[in-house]
Amino acid sequence: MNTMNPGARRTDEKSLTIQALNGDHRREVFEGGSVQMTKSELIEVISANGELTKARAEMVVNCIFDSMVHALQAGEGIEIRGFGSFSVRPYKPYDGRNPRTGEPVPVAAKRLPFFKVGKELKELVNDDAPAPAVRNPAAPAGDNNPSTK
Repeated sequence: MNTMNPGARRTDEKSLTIQALNGDHRREVFEGGSVQMTKSELIEVISANGELTKARAEMVVNCIFDSMVHALQAGEGIEIRGFGSFSVRPYKPYDGRNPRTGEPVPVAAKRLPFFKVGKELKELVNDDAPAPAVRNPAAPAGDNNPSTK
């Protein structure tokens, strides 16, 4: 940590900084190449690509997430073709161990959300080609490939 400026971000050899999807802000890439998009970054991308205000994009994202949470709480599954499916898996109670003391600790029965990736998303993630660009809905749907003109 930078002791001269306590508010400065910590940088080290394990993380690099890259441009985000819309190029306006920076994101951290951690060892192993993992990048995480935050909810606020998702809202910004939806706002920019959908020509929505940030407030409207935030409302859309929150509505989708809230609907998904309510469906999972009710025990319903969610299937998004090409993306994946969400379900709730029940787990029986069991005796765990406190890692510090080794003492047995009872763990109550619980239900946890589970995500199974769809075939199309799996193929897109494992494909060497870059992800398809998000088309601006206001742009004409015609052939925009300059090589075919």
